Amino acid sequence: MKTSKDCHRITEYFDLDKLSSIIDNNEELRSNLNTTCGNNGTASTAPLLKRLYENATRNSLKKTPHGNRHDDITKQFASSLLCLVGKGGYELLQCNLGNALPHLSTAQRLISKQKKVVEGEIYVEELKEHLNKWNSPLFINIHIDDTRILNKVEYDPATNRFVGFCLPLKDGLPIVDTFVLESFEDIKAAYESKTIGKYAHCLVAKSIDTSVPSFVLFVLCTDSRYDHQIVLDRMSYIEAQLKRYGITVISIGADGAGPFLKAMTTRSNLFKRCYEDNVPRYWTFYWMPRLLDTGLCCQDLIHLLAKLRTRLLTPSNLLVLGDETACPGHLQQLLKSFSKAEHGLTQQALQNKDKQNYSSIENLLDEGVINCLKQMKDQRTNGTIIYLWIMRNIRNSFFDKSLSPLERINLIWKSTFFLRIWRLWLYNNIDYNEADHFITINAYVCTEINAHLVTNVVINIINGNYPKEAIRLWTYGSQACEQTSRMLRSMTSVFSTIVNFSMKGMLLFQILKIIIYFEA
Repeated sequence: MKTSKDCHRITEYFDLDKLSSIIDNNEELRSNLNTTCGNNGTASTAPLLKRLYENATRNSLKKTPHGNRHDDITKQFASSLLCLVGKGGYELLQCNLGNALPHLSTAQRLISKQKKVVEGEIYVEELKEHLNKWNSPLFINIHIDDTRILNKVEYDPATNRFVGFCLPLKDGLPIVDTFVLESFEDIKAAYESKTIGKYAHCLVAKSIDTSVPSFVLFVLCTDSRYDHQIVLDRMSYIEAQLKRYGITVISIGADGAGPFLKAMTTRSNLFKRCYEDNVPRYWTFYWMPRLLDTGLCCQDLIHLLAKLRTRLLTPSNLLVLGDETACPGHLQQLLKSFSKAEHGLTQQALQNKDKQNYSSIENLLDEGVINCLKQMKDQRTNGTIIYLWIMRNIRNSFFDKSLSPLERINLIWKSTFFLRIWRLWLYNNIDYNEADHFITINAYVCTEINAHLVTNVVINIINGNYPKEAIRLWTYGSQACEQTSRMLRSMTSVFSTIVNFSMKGMLLFQILKIIIYFEA
């Protein structure tokens, strides 16, 4: 559909000049919009629709319908739009917006000129450029996660490699040129003897400055079958490379998956007390050999809270705390005895089907739930109240942005001390065993890791090793990877629970760039 000046204009529906003026005169709104757009809050805001309208008007005034001209920002938006909506979606928009957007071939050409992400390569220099661009301190947290992709092998002409096989590893690092296959026999042998990966293993760097977008540091196709030593070797190498560029890794965060958790406990020497010189002798609560300024680890808090919620809501579990118990029956009775207005809890929040539903965790930890449980004195709900208190302390120590460092330490260690005493009581009680009546060992170890992390972060800030922004604990964990995975999955149909493209699609630099851009 061809456009012209006779077509309906955006300005016939609302005044873009007035909108732009309102934004420019509102300092807070202008700053937020410019930060999102990557302008660091300094530029005058020109709304996207106004820019597209002016671009279309300028091109429609030409005597010939050919040879449209577009500014750099419009071209960047066009290439981003193509990555997000695909070829068909872009053609539909370009056809209807006409002179406002460049042709499909122009957007494709812009993408092809971008530097590609190559599987297995670590983008340290690019990360430093990214941090400098945003005037960020050179202190980061690394987030690790695997996401499911299509197990499919494709040829990448840009690198002359077959992408989709699991690359062999040496000291935790992939041998990137393994699948430069030159003959049909080599291709046939690879398909017959090599493993096709089902997961994309991502490392994302997250600045301690919350306004800075995340940066995809490393991508690797994997079958997710590796031991903790591979994770340790890879992280040691990456940290050394980052250090060469003056970038300090404060913590490495992941979920509680087996290899990641064992790598975290090994890396931090948790449960190996020897109290070296930098640990006060009276710190009997501190279960690491020394205070750390490097090598800190963090268990993703949302995954930890989800594990604690699952343990409580599983009907077959009976968590025994002395003479009290924590069980889902108390919460079911609460729904029958009180109105939703008093506690905000729903039947759906007590279902265990969606184990990563964080909104249900927030509902469960609402103050109204605890108040209602306290009123159910005939039900002996103290055990459930204490269990929710443990979860609330752990959550608030990381996510409550109003707390001081001392308050964060106080909350996380209250829960940790209680879990230690509870576990010791079960160990000494012949009637109950830890496996059936305590939280999972995975969740307990993750809580210990996070408690020691908070202590070390605060000590390093006091000693001047870290900037004060390092206390922003809500930037730790693996949620930057989770956000990347969610964005990739959002490009699929509503019925798909995985990323419905292969590793080659993951390696499109522009896709990763757009994910990072829109997260800001």
